Amino acid sequence: MHRIEETFNDHGMVILDNLVDEADLDSLRQYALNTPADPEHDFNGGYVSIELADSFPEYLNLADQFKKAIPMLTNKTFDRGWIYTYESECPGVTPHADPGTININLWITPMHCMKDTSKNGLIVYDKKRPPDWSWEDYNKDVDKIRRFLLDSGAVPRLVEYQYNRIVAFDSRYFHETNGVSTHPGQANKRINVTYMYN
Repeated sequence: MHRIEETFNDHGMVILDNLVDEADLDSLRQYALNTPADPEHDFNGGYVSIELADSFPEYLNLADQFKKAIPMLTNKTFDRGWIYTYESECPGVTPHADPGTININLWITPMHCMKDTSKNGLIVYDKKRPPDWSWEDYNKDVDKIRRFLLDSGAVPRLVEYQYNRIVAFDSRYFHETNGVSTHPGQANKRINVTYMYN
């Protein structure tokens, strides 16, 4: 437990594998694959997202379990979360930062669904959103973000995709999907489950 928090404090992120029970992963996956897209969260990157309702107990149970299993979350409060379900070939989420304190990304699509294994991961840059930027600036203005990352010499840190992998990171870091490439078919879609804590 101490090593997890120490790694997070040193790098602003930590990778945790196989922390979630298979039954919970399957429940989340079936929910994502069988729930219609939220039209208010449909993006141009070729993917759709589902914003979770309070009535999905498996998701909320995991939010509590993470607080017990991940030491940086002990004194944090779960704020909000999403499930993103991607098309088989698309860029994925563009670079952005978030308004929370700690993000938890959980990947729940089995490895046999992956087509290009060099994709489907997450890039976490070593630069945080400037404190004077608005939410629109750091979450939506992709051109401004890319200029900032270039001008500041931001270093991209690639976390490779793995089934049942959690990436916990400081929400203020800019991050983006490393492209998406899965085999065709609904059952193969890459699914990313996000939890945000404050």
